[in-house]
Amino acid sequence: MNLSRSNIFNGIFVLFVSVLLFFRTTGKEDAFTTEGIHPMDYPRALIFLLFILGILIAFTKSKKTEEDRIPIVTRRTISMCISLIFFAILFEKIGFALCAFGGMMLCGIIMGYRRFVLLTCVSAISCACIWIVFTYVLKIPLPTGTIW
Repeated sequence: MNLSRSNIFNGIFVLFVSVLLFFRTTGKEDAFTTEGIHPMDYPRALIFLLFILGILIAFTKSKKTEEDRIPIVTRRTISMCISLIFFAILFEKIGFALCAFGGMMLCGIIMGYRRFVLLTCVSAISCACIWIVFTYVLKIPLPTGTIW
């Protein structure tokens, strides 16, 4: 088995983060319950998936060659970071719907996706699905914005 050091290190780091997050969800048992579902059940399920991902990363064979070297910081990387910073700043001010739709469109354009009609439809449907899940399933209200 050809395991690389970076895979083992990254896998152990993800395992450590998942264990740390798991312990952060334990201890506060007096939290309110909504319709019989404990609020910490959702994060614990995601933390379990993160733990499994850490194991997979740590014990996956490395297939890197010299040709696979890609620069870490490019114009796209910097553009994505700037757009995500603007998303975080504007999220409370203009609300979830417009901010998420614009953010998804901008990220798609930055990543080089050029089918604008499909990108618009996917962004709108994704925003609607996220809003439905947060509002009706999880019962977490999303910001509507202070501008309106």
